Amino acid sequence: YSEGEKMIVEINGKKLESNIKFPKHDIKSFIFSIAKYSHKKIDKKAPKLETELRDFKFYLNLGENLENPSFKAERLK
Repeated sequence: YSEGEKMIVEINGKKLESNIKFPKHDIKSFIFSIAKYSHKKIDKKAPKLETELRDFKFYLNLGENLENPSFKAERLK
């Protein structure tokens, strides 16, 4: 998920577009929160993080120079 895009939800292999959008500062805040709660660090020097938290696997990316943050979350089975 990236700023300005509608969030895509995948259920049973089927991708569905939602009506959810996040501003860039909210995406960054979410990324830092997930890193903090999973006891890992993400920053400008290490802008990508893959972590698990509460039955989800998160792929977090702050983007180059913190300009284009994005994330992906998958429910673990």
